[in-house]
Amino acid sequence: MLLNNLISVNSFKAKTCTIVTEVFLIPLYLLVKLLFIL
Repeated sequence: MLLNNLISVNSFKAKTCTIVTEVFLIPLYLLVKLLFIL
């Protein structure tokens, strides 16, 4: 039971990290592309 809880917590953390990374990196990436275009 405890192992299942640990696995679900880890997957939740991984999902959260992925979402945070996407939210921060995508605008940053677009901004950099715009700067290189201009």
